[in-house]
Amino acid sequence: MYKYTLLAVVSFSFIFVGAVDIKFKTQRVIVFKDGYCLVVKKGSATSNDKGEIISYDVPQSAVLGSLWATAKEADITSLNAEWREVTKTEEKDFTCTEYVEILEVNKGKKCKIVMNDKTKYEGRIHRVLLSKSVSNLSQNVFNTQNSQATISSISGSYFVLRTETGDMLLPVSQIRSLFVRNMITTIKRKIETKERRKQLTFHFAQANKKHNITLMYFTPGMRWIPSYRIDLQPKNIAAISLQAEIINENEDLLDVPMDIVVGVPNFRFRDTVSPLSLENTLRNVLRNSQRQNRTNSFSNAAVSLQQINAYSAPQRSQQSGNVTLPSELTAKGSQDLFVYKLPKLTIRKGGRAAVHIFTAKVKYRDIYTWKAAIKHNLSYSSKNRTQLEFSENKIWHEIELLNNTELPWTTGAAMIMQGQQPLAQELLTYTSSGSKVRVPVTIAVDIQGTVNEKETKRQPRDLKWDGYHYVKVNNQAKLDVCNNKRGAIDIEIIFAFGGKATQASDDGNVTLHAYNSRDWNNYRGSSAVNNSTTVKWKKTIKAGESFMPQVDYFYYIRH
Repeated sequence: MYKYTLLAVVSFSFIFVGAVDIKFKTQRVIVFKDGYCLVVKKGSATSNDKGEIISYDVPQSAVLGSLWATAKEADITSLNAEWREVTKTEEKDFTCTEYVEILEVNKGKKCKIVMNDKTKYEGRIHRVLLSKSVSNLSQNVFNTQNSQATISSISGSYFVLRTETGDMLLPVSQIRSLFVRNMITTIKRKIETKERRKQLTFHFAQANKKHNITLMYFTPGMRWIPSYRIDLQPKNIAAISLQAEIINENEDLLDVPMDIVVGVPNFRFRDTVSPLSLENTLRNVLRNSQRQNRTNSFSNAAVSLQQINAYSAPQRSQQSGNVTLPSELTAKGSQDLFVYKLPKLTIRKGGRAAVHIFTAKVKYRDIYTWKAAIKHNLSYSSKNRTQLEFSENKIWHEIELLNNTELPWTTGAAMIMQGQQPLAQELLTYTSSGSKVRVPVTIAVDIQGTVNEKETKRQPRDLKWDGYHYVKVNNQAKLDVCNNKRGAIDIEIIFAFGGKATQASDDGNVTLHAYNSRDWNNYRGSSAVNNSTTVKWKKTIKAGESFMPQVDYFYYIRH
């Protein structure tokens, strides 16, 4: 087995006789958050005598119905996609590693030879008695998964040395040393490559004419993830910055303009591969890994973007939130999707990049929220009594941001800072221009909330439904929120329970809902007889004071 040292790299650029190979260059990539992207490529070439232009740049995993090719000068009459068997033969220089190779490439030269028995000879290398063979090349050196390459090699046991006294037949294996003036040390080997390759053939009505072709297709392999930094500053000002973290598993992108899109486009056949890709299944590592996520937190698929119709970036002003965009960055929106236009980027396949999108100063306010809930734990004993289970007593400190910029905020991870002090990392949800969004910061340990519940009245056989008698139970719930902070706080309380409220103090806003199984344990009876209720209070509580609203309500339980 010979060891080959490669001095030059084989190029797999195959061109059929009479065919013109067009080279496409990526002009723009539009990246969505769900692991898909829209690729736009352009190239130019002159058609052959048959009006054909060939490309070996066949898109992988293009989505059904999304692969389109257009030409500027004339219509493409048809487009063929097929597999082709291609054979190429070429010679490359390799370093000689055996005496027989050195003798062969230096034929005709004078030499001095010392044999193993120390016998010395002088003469001219006249002939090398050779045998030729071919062997397979390692797949990871020259050929790919769809190709096979072979390389020629030589071997021999004897050579003829022409001396002054005549020709001598000497064994190659007995050579101890060989001296040749200006010795050649490389040998040409023949490499034959057979490859099965994809091919696109563009057909035109006219032959021998130059055409500029645009190729566009929707494909998996790229996504972007929004990431926010929110810096809380004095006077209730927050500096919010957005950067896009881009993942590229599609192709090498070299100095390519890129757009990133807020929102998810509606591609009905995104899971079906185009026949023109010559593949059976989509290759979508990014989308598959996203499906394994517990919740698709960063997707805007369920968010209505109707507020973002055709958008043209107006002039920014102090009143619009002081949005700071680099001069090479612009933003525009269309078709209910919002587009951030990025500068030219270089991201190779498998690479990652973080790109700054904007920085803005917006107004915010601190607000405290308490979502209290009780669950009726029914015990069907002789007295038919109920017990109550309370939700966790956690009052959250949140910040409410006003998007007074001209740009929407897409859903993304948000790091909340105050100077150099990190406060929290949470999820900032989609917020259109002019809207407000709340981001949780931390649990407020110096604000306590409690719920006290008591039964005030019980009326047996008050209701008959579907052949059963129901007991009407009247309850009264008292909530108590104590502010132990040094300053006043704005708090929002949402109290949820099973039953129907009859009265709520302190201007509580009552909302009735249909029966909810989360309000009950061991419920037995018809869901039609009980509502689910939420009561909402908004209150400012001064330092050291308490807020104690109460609710009267009733519910039914079956005998």
